[in-house]
Amino acid sequence: MAYTQNPADTIDFSPWVTSGATGGNFGSDAHGRLGNLWIKGDGETDSPHVGFGAHGNWFVTFDLDDIRTAHLSGTASDLQLTGRFGTHGGIESTVATDGVVQGAVFLDGVRIDTMPEVAHNVPTPGGADTPSVPFDLSVPSGGRFLTLAILNGAVNSVWDDGVFRDVELSVVVAPPQPLPDPGQLPGLPAGLISYWDFDEAAGPVEGHTLDFAYDRQDGNDGSFQGGATRTAGLVGLGAAQFGNAGGMGVNVGPGTAGNFSVTDGITVEALIDSDWDGAAGNYDEIFRKEDGNPRILLAFQNDPHSTPPNIPVLGFGLMVGGVYSELDMPLDGLDGRPTLAEITTGMHHVVATYDSVSGEKAIWIDGQKVFSTVLSGPITSGGPTSAMIGNSAPGGPEPFTGVIDEVAVWSRALDAAEIGAHYGNVLAGNNYFVPEPATWLLALIALTCLPGRRWRRRAAAA
Repeated sequence: MAYTQNPADTIDFSPWVTSGATGGNFGSDAHGRLGNLWIKGDGETDSPHVGFGAHGNWFVTFDLDDIRTAHLSGTASDLQLTGRFGTHGGIESTVATDGVVQGAVFLDGVRIDTMPEVAHNVPTPGGADTPSVPFDLSVPSGGRFLTLAILNGAVNSVWDDGVFRDVELSVVVAPPQPLPDPGQLPGLPAGLISYWDFDEAAGPVEGHTLDFAYDRQDGNDGSFQGGATRTAGLVGLGAAQFGNAGGMGVNVGPGTAGNFSVTDGITVEALIDSDWDGAAGNYDEIFRKEDGNPRILLAFQNDPHSTPPNIPVLGFGLMVGGVYSELDMPLDGLDGRPTLAEITTGMHHVVATYDSVSGEKAIWIDGQKVFSTVLSGPITSGGPTSAMIGNSAPGGPEPFTGVIDEVAVWSRALDAAEIGAHYGNVLAGNNYFVPEPATWLLALIALTCLPGRRWRRRAAAA
């Protein structure tokens, strides 16, 4: 089965709440228990968020016949219900049984989800809050009454404040037949997992509902979603255009035969033309595979969790040696790093690498290593979640702003010569791998002789 975000209905509870306080221990959007609906375990701050939450036992039931008529053009098709459930953030309790709350989904009185109970904290001083859990549920066409429930914790009912977020009903459509695959490029280097150049013929055409982005190395073919579109290539014929609207992205799947699961090294590279504003709480994802701590992340961020906090950074997240961490490169113009204004002006080649042998985790901009640290251990990555170009997850809330092109993911760390060669090819108007005859040397000369270049080869500790 496949489902589309268009048409789709986002469930909005805010009209039900008339008070800015707790709304009778039930609230939506900026209301809710204690005023806000934030999930500390997801990295959110104590500020208004969209969703609905409750203290205690609450059951909200929808008549799907009414929803189909009022919001989904009367469709009789199967539906898909997606979203996530978590606990209201920041109780600061260290008791293991505190902050336990259950989210549940029922269809015609029968529970259809498998969400676990969610606990706020691990039982240690200053323990980390638990992140929200996703759900993705089929709602057959014959189903009538859909119920979302927030249930009391089993032991301590003082801290059982539950939150539903990003709840959406989508119409299920027949899986589209892909456009003709342009095929793999010959002679690509060893260790390349996937490569998307966006140069295939644009879809959809007659009989197709999705616009495909083909993997020129493997079978991780993607599809444009949520209003992401094609545009002229930064190099080559095409690229992906994102407008910073929720749900935009290119979904490239979880990986054929688990090939986003890497151990010894990784490289993620892309050409970008970013219009990110750098505002607090704004996230622009370049590439992300969100499998919890084994995630792979390359994104612009500005939040309290960066080092240093609350400034615009380019973050590279990876689980190494059993610990997830992010290398956050400040966009401050110091020590050879670009400023926010520089990285959001024109085309740039962005590369993130980790090599388990040397332990170096690094970020490269336009052929230069500008930020790095040293870690220890193998990588843990991979899982069932789809990888996304230009967002955090399918239908996710962290869309890119601008253009992304020439995305490549590797199972090894590229070295300086390879990265320099890729950027040299780009300067000559080619992709990373197929320079036109006699242009590579000219591009390399141009790379080393750019006037007024500020970004020097220098490694800075994270």
